[in-house]
Amino acid sequence: MATLASQLREEKDIVLAKEKEIKALRLKVRNQDEAGMMASSENVSLREQLERREEEIYDLKLATIEFICCIMLLQEATIRLRGCWCGCRDPSARLYSFPRLDKQRL
Repeated sequence: MATLASQLREEKDIVLAKEKEIKALRLKVRNQDEAGMMASSENVSLREQLERREEEIYDLKLATIEFICCIMLLQEATIRLRGCWCGCRDPSARLYSFPRLDKQRL
C-alpha cells in the first residue's frame, strides 16, 4: 500500500510538472502571437511612413524641377534684356521691348 501511495505521489508530481510545462508553453505561444501582432502593426506603420517619405521626395523633386525652370526662364529673360539694351539703337525702344529684337526693327 505504501508503494502504491508513493507511485501515486510520483505520478501526481509528473502530472503537475506537465501541467506547468503546458501552461508555460501556452503563455509562450500567446506572447509570440502578441509579438507577431505588434510586429505586423509596426510593419504597417513603417510602410505608411515610407509612402509619406516617397511622396515628400516626389514633391521635392517636382519643386526642384520647377525652380530650375524658373531660373532658366529668368536667365533667358536676362539675356533678352541685355540684348535689347545692347543691340537697340533707339533708346526709347529699349524700355518697352523685352523680346528679342529682329534685325528689321534695328
